[in-house]
Order: sequence, then C-alpha cells, then structure tokens
Amino acid sequence: MKKNKSYFNIWIVIAITIIFLVTAIVGPIIINSLYMQNSGYITKWEANDVLAYFGGILGAIATIISLIITILYNKKQIREEQKQQLNVILADYKKSNIEDRYNYIFQNCKKIKSKILLEFIDNEKEDLWSLLINHNKWFYNIVDLFNFSNFNEELISIEYSNDKIERDFLNVISDIKNKIAQVLRPMINELEQFNQNEIEKSNNFKISYMNKSKEKKNTAQDIYNKYRKEILTCRDEYKPNFIKAYSELIKYKEQCRDKEIEALYKF
Repeated sequence: MKKNKSYFNIWIVIAITIIFLVTAIVGPIIINSLYMQNSGYITKWEANDVLAYFGGILGAIATIISLIITILYNKKQIREEQKQQLNVILADYKKSNIEDRYNYIFQNCKKIKSKILLEFIDNEKEDLWSLLINHNKWFYNIVDLFNFSNFNEELISIEYSNDKIERDFLNVISDIKNKIAQVLRPMINELEQFNQNEIEKSNNFKISYMNKSKEKKNTAQDIYNKYRKEILTCRDEYKPNFIKAYSELIKYKEQCRDKEIEALYKF
C-alpha cells in the first residue's frame, strides 16, 4: 500500500512537469500564431507584451508548484523522521529486553559451570562438614552437592534449540554426570552406612552427646577426604572437554543475541 502511494505521488509530479513544459512550449507558439494572422479580437498589446505577461504568469505558477512540492516533501521527510525515531525507540526497548534475557542465560551458564567444576571443593575457607552439619539431613545434602540434580532450572533456562553446539553441551554434561556418579557411588554407600550407624548410636545413652558429635564429625570428614582425591582427579579428566563445550556455547549464545539485536534495527 505504501509503495503504491509513493508511485502515485511520483506520477503526479511527472504529470505536473509535463503539463508545465507543454504549456511553456505551446503557449508562445499559439500567441505568435494569433498575432501573425492579425484577425479576430484586436488587442492594444503587441505580441512581445503578451509573451512577457505569459512568461510572468508561467514563472509564478512554477514558483507556486515548486513551493507546494517542497512543502509536501518536507512533510514527508518529517513523517519519515518521526517514524524512524519511533522505530529506534521501540528497537532500543526490545534490545534492552533481549540483553536482559541473555544476561540471565549467561548467569545461569556460570552457575552450571561452577557446579560442574565443583568449585566449592576448591574453596579452602569453606569446610564441607560445616555445610553438612548445619542441616538435619546432612547425608542427603552431600548427595545434592554432587549429583547435579540441583541445577535443572539453570539448564532449562538456556533456551535450547536444535543447534549442534547446544546438543554437544548437553551431551558433555550427561557424560560428566555419569562419570561423577561412578566415583561417588562408593563414597555415598559408605556415608549411608555411617549415617545408619549414627542413628543406631543415637539410641545408646552410654555415649555422651559431645562425644557422639565429635565422632560423627571426624568419621564423616574422613570418609569425604578419602574420596576427595578421586573426585578431583575425575574432574581434571572431564574439565577440558567441558570448558571447550562451555566456551563454544557462550560464543554461540552471544552470536544469537547479536543477530537478534541487529535484526531490530533493519527498518
């Protein structure tokens, strides 16, 4: 519809120009012919006077037409500029939403990275036992720390498509979960047995509460320390593949973000 309207305006300008040129050429010829015949209505003016008058009128008409075209053109330019400004404002608003969405994705990617690489183990200031002892179900808490089931929400938020890079990232995580599970299974079994023993000991009033707490702390921490080296060794093995898949995913998501933003300003 807009293109048809534009073509219509062009044809109006062309038609006015043709009419003006024809009038400018044919008018003097008609005047000259009338005065050459010297018949009909006899005027007190000579042909050059009439031609001068005709030229003045024609010039005035040309000026008026030019002024009208200029006004119409300026109004069109103003409308185009206003439309452009509105498009930019709308695009900026959508850009902000896109950036917020991808920032949320990148934040969750960092959370996944932190959990996959077991960064809490590297924190020397954070005692694993302190994390566990503050919970009633301290045994089940350590399982949650390692089984990766506590970041499903972060995985879903990444907005997967059917792209190979995203599939590779999921496959790498799946492989890592299987490897970690194999390493953790013996430790979890020992902790489970230890937890059962503690429940039985809690019914024994011959053991004081202080001694029982001290025994639990030392024994549980020993079980964890026993497998800590194996866990870190496992992590060192899968870390390069994960970092590669993670970096490619971040780069791909950045490209997706940039394409979405670029498409907003194509108007």
